[in-house]
Amino acid sequence: GEGWRLNGLKRFSTGASAGDIVLAAGLVQGGDRDGQVLFVALDHDRAGIEYLGDWDALGQRLSASGSVRFSDVAVAEADVVGELSDEPFSTLITPGIQLAFGNIYLGIAEGALARGVELVRARPNAWFLSTAERYRDDPFVQRVVGELSSRTVAVEALADRIGRRFDEVVALGADLTAEQRGALEIEIAQLKVVATEVGVEVANRVFEVTGSSSAKSSVGLDLFWRNVRTHSLHDPVDYKKLEVGAWVLNGELQPISLYT
Repeated sequence: GEGWRLNGLKRFSTGASAGDIVLAAGLVQGGDRDGQVLFVALDHDRAGIEYLGDWDALGQRLSASGSVRFSDVAVAEADVVGELSDEPFSTLITPGIQLAFGNIYLGIAEGALARGVELVRARPNAWFLSTAERYRDDPFVQRVVGELSSRTVAVEALADRIGRRFDEVVALGADLTAEQRGALEIEIAQLKVVATEVGVEVANRVFEVTGSSSAKSSVGLDLFWRNVRTHSLHDPVDYKKLEVGAWVLNGELQPISLYT
């Protein structure tokens, strides 16, 4: 008959259990589209879709990123969003998502630093060995805050530049070449590397200046670290470094995928 039946298990299906639709990709077996990988958008409550509710991460707890099982789910031609291919423009969704990730880590760093500054300013007295009277005037506190702030604004500048570049590339539409897409992907990978490292570092090291009282659960400062540590494991940042290195040294690009 017309259409297909979708079977399989999709892990880390962010937002699927809470959204109106669920997105999935599947390999077609048989028929005119045999061998194609299709992206489909399915109604949340379509028969055969089961939300397993197994998301139990230490961070990103509200992202609803649990598993979804598909059992003989009816898929019509109208449900097809597109086909996974090597066409440059249609595959910009991957660099776009990676760009969003870099900005998420930047935002977490900014949030952790802002909260940390609030806590520092609220502390009245410096450590008893300090040369300062007020806590915020302690040179070691100022040094750490200055370092973390400087690294964060450097990532912000890079993210803004690459964001503008992404808009320029999108505007090319169907005229976009594989080389232009590849160059953009490398820039975004570079952002992903530094945003990950700075995000994790700021969310971790901010505790050095906020003091032992900031480790109380009621303060909530741990939220930033838990979120960036969880989300930054989405795809290995070491492979982003290799991706950049292969490009810089040899002009090599990784194959187009859901991660590159």
